[in-house]
Amino acid sequence: MNRLCLTALLTLFVGACTSGGRDKLNAEEYMDASVSMWNTMTSTSEPWLNGKRAEGFSKDIQGRKNLGRYKTELGKLHQLVSSHLAATQKYPIPEDATELHARLIAYLNSHIAFFATMQQIAALPDGFTDAQIEPLGAELDRRALEISTLMDELDQAQKDYAKKHGIRLNEVSH
Repeated sequence: MNRLCLTALLTLFVGACTSGGRDKLNAEEYMDASVSMWNTMTSTSEPWLNGKRAEGFSKDIQGRKNLGRYKTELGKLHQLVSSHLAATQKYPIPEDATELHARLIAYLNSHIAFFATMQQIAALPDGFTDAQIEPLGAELDRRALEISTLMDELDQAQKDYAKKHGIRLNEVSH
C-alpha cells in the first residue's frame, strides 16, 4: 500500500474514533495507531539503515560521486515522514498514553533528522572532500544509532502499555 495512502487512512481512522462524542482514542485504538506507525517507519527506514539502499548510498559515498541521484527519493521520504509526524501529532491520545506518545513522536523526529542528514550528503558535489563528508558521516551515524535506540525504547513502551491494558500484540522481529 502506498505510504501516503496509509497516512491518510490512519488520519481517517483517528478522526473516526473521535466522532460520536468521544474526544480521545481508547487504549486499544491508540495501540493500533501507534504500532501501525512504528511498523510504517521501520519499513520506511530499514532499506536506508541496513538494506540495499544503504549499501548503494555507502558505495557512492566511497566513490565520491553519483550522490545527486538520491536527492529526489530522499526528499520524498523526508516529506513522507514529516506528514506521518503531522498526522501522529493530531492523535487524540488517551490520558495515560502521554509518555508512550512522546516516544512515538521522538521516534518520528529521529527519522526526519536521519533523512535530512542523508539529503545533505546527497547534495554534496562529485569529488567532495573529507572535510565535507566527515561531519555529515558522523551525524548520519549518530542519527542511525538514535533511531535504533528510540525504536527499542518505543517497542518496550508499547509492550508495557499493551500489558497494562490487556492488549495482545503480535510480535514481529525487527
